[in-house]
Amino acid sequence: MSHLLRQAEAEKLTNRLLLSGEDCWDLAESIATAVQGSNWVHDGDVLVITDDGTTIKVGEDEGDLRTMRGLTQWAHRTPRAGAWRVVMIENVERMTLNASNAFLKLLEEPPTRTRFILTTKNHHQLLATILSRVDIHCIPTDIRTGSDSLVLQFLNGNLADRLALVHSLDAEIKKAKTTGKWKEYMLDLLLGARMHAPEQLPRIWQSFRRLQQNANPRFVMEHLSLDLG
Repeated sequence: MSHLLRQAEAEKLTNRLLLSGEDCWDLAESIATAVQGSNWVHDGDVLVITDDGTTIKVGEDEGDLRTMRGLTQWAHRTPRAGAWRVVMIENVERMTLNASNAFLKLLEEPPTRTRFILTTKNHHQLLATILSRVDIHCIPTDIRTGSDSLVLQFLNGNLADRLALVHSLDAEIKKAKTTGKWKEYMLDLLLGARMHAPEQLPRIWQSFRRLQQNANPRFVMEHLSLDLG
């Protein structure tokens, strides 16, 4: 999971990404944040099609962005604020056969400044021709959900609790000699914040970027503990 965020941050992410597994949407949103910045929800360059329980059809109205006709028109427009437009589709297997064929054509001749971030619960339900046009990443459950209890303890605790947790993790990680665990824990915090404390996401994202730049992990976590109040 961390390598996908690093690629997105460095603008090396594939333009046609498919995340396969249960509940991949939080990771998709984190990748969108890496591509567009923390304010992507409001910049007008991200089209989000969440799973509302209905199928995705070809449609007739170009103004209906939940149809392939509307989505295709939107994807070909020039970005308004940044360098990219991003199309996010949750559970892309909801497409009808006709919509899947229309989407395949869009993937075969994609707009030059548009990225697709897709999720599916089971990529085997998709057309083989679509699978051949995307970069598939299967997300294991243990990586996706992370250490929920530690995440909630950090997000909901007071300053003393957070610092105690940081010191405990620091001792554990030093003993195991696996410094990469800090980044894994920070990624868990990013995903947890989206569900439980979205107002804290910009601070956590900034701290994650410091880790990516090889700042001292314990210092970064202590500083984040203070920032969260």
